[in-house]
Amino acid sequence: MHGKRSEESSLEQSYQTLQPMEPNTARTVLVEVKKILDQLGVIFFLRQGTCLGAIRDKGFIPWDDDLDLGSVIGLHGFTEEQVDPVIVAFKELGYYTKLERCKEYLYIAMMKSNIRIDACAHVRE
Repeated sequence: MHGKRSEESSLEQSYQTLQPMEPNTARTVLVEVKKILDQLGVIFFLRQGTCLGAIRDKGFIPWDDDLDLGSVIGLHGFTEEQVDPVIVAFKELGYYTKLERCKEYLYIAMMKSNIRIDACAHVRE
């Protein structure tokens, strides 16, 4: 249990300190995230600062503190039932995950190698 508390603490601390990501580590984590989601057939997109940096800077914004990803439940065959297996896949590869269910979206916070991933799965109506 100590490990889970430590990971949860690291995630919560990342929201408080907002330290910039180390670009090479962030790139490695993003490539791994893409590989996992591709293997599971989950279509996703970059959002917020991650998208802005990719388009404008052709990389990460130097002061960005997380990776921002999105997907749409009900689009491209992605269903809410697939969310739990996605979380399990990330946990198996050493990611700390935290899921919050809201009416309009599911929010999945993940952390690996001091890189926070904020993933939002919007519910299509």
